[in-house]
Formats: sequence, structure tokens, C-alpha cells
Amino acid sequence: MHHKRKTQFSRELEKTIQRVKSEMMTHSEHAIIPVNRRAIYHLLDVNNSLADRPVFKKLSMITAQYVLPIWQNTRHTDATAEHMLHLAEMVLENKMSPNAAKTEASKAWEKIENLGASEEVWSTRNAFYAGQASVECLMEVLGKDPFEDVLLNNDSTDSDLDPWSSDTALWAVAAYARSGSDRKSDSSSCQDFWKWWLQDAIPQSLNF
Repeated sequence: MHHKRKTQFSRELEKTIQRVKSEMMTHSEHAIIPVNRRAIYHLLDVNNSLADRPVFKKLSMITAQYVLPIWQNTRHTDATAEHMLHLAEMVLENKMSPNAAKTEASKAWEKIENLGASEEVWSTRNAFYAGQASVECLMEVLGKDPFEDVLLNNDSTDSDLDPWSSDTALWAVAAYARSGSDRKSDSSSCQDFWKWWLQDAIPQSLNF
């Protein structure tokens, strides 16, 4: 009988999550700033090879799956997001060649970027962000580090970063918290999303 591994928070990870949650709650937009997300990512796999990062990859999948219904409810006949997450799972389980998955990810990235540039998507912007989360998830499972070689400090915001440096969580919170064609996020929804991410998604990622 298979038993899931019991969630194990290192003392440093637990303290960091508590600090990040406190800072998020007092942030004017209830955001988790990039430097804090990167700190959490590094601590998730402190006992694993940097090349593998299985907990980070699992968290990415959980995060993208959380907002997948936003894509599905709008793009009824387009299975791109579901396909990306299926490929990510296949790669994690060593059932698919990473090179083949990279090709699919590149095609999907171009498709969703083109979708984002079209006028039709402005009333359903949330679905676009959810689709981007799914593609980013696959790329992270394939080994991409969204913050690699990015200089971050406590004053760095997501608006300062190139979209290529956006992690799955950023696309997901945009899908969850932005309203229709409005480019601004609802701070209450942001708070709800990040509380879920810290309190539920991260423990789930450690139970793989």
C-alpha cells in the first residue's frame, strides 16, 4: 500500500512562509514580491539536486491546475492548457522525452502569445493568464528557473521584470484576481490566492 510522505517543513522554510505571509497581508496590493517567491522556491528543494527540483516542479503543477478551470470555462473547445499540464505530468513521470515536450511548449507559448495580442481576448483576459500559467508550468518542469540571473531585491516588483521572468504563480494569481479586461488585480482576491498558495499548495507539493 502506497503512503504519501508526511509534509516536512524545515525550520527555515516554516519561518520564511510565516514572514512572507505577514508581508503579503500588509502589502498595499496583497502581493508576494518576486524576491520572496524566489526565497521559498530555493528552500523547497534544499535537500534535492538543483537540477531536479522536484518540489518546485510539483508546486508549479499544483498552481497551474488551480486556475485551469478559468481557461476551461472560457476556451471550451481549446485544450491547449490541459495538454500542457498533461505533458508536464508525463515529463515528471519520465514517460515523455523532454525535447519533444519543449517543442510542444514552444508552439503553445507562441499560440497563447498571439491570443493575448488579439482583441477578442480582452474581455476574457483571465483565461489568457491561466493559459500562460500552464505553459510556464511545463517550462519549469523542463528545468526553467524563471528568476535565474535576475537581480532581485526587496524593492523589485513583478512590473519591473520581463514577462520571461514571470513564474507560474504570477500568471496564476493574475488569472485568479484580475477582473475581465481590467489589467489591475483585486487586492482581496490576491490575498485569497496567496493564502491558498502558502497554506495549501506548498504543503501539497511536499506530499509528492
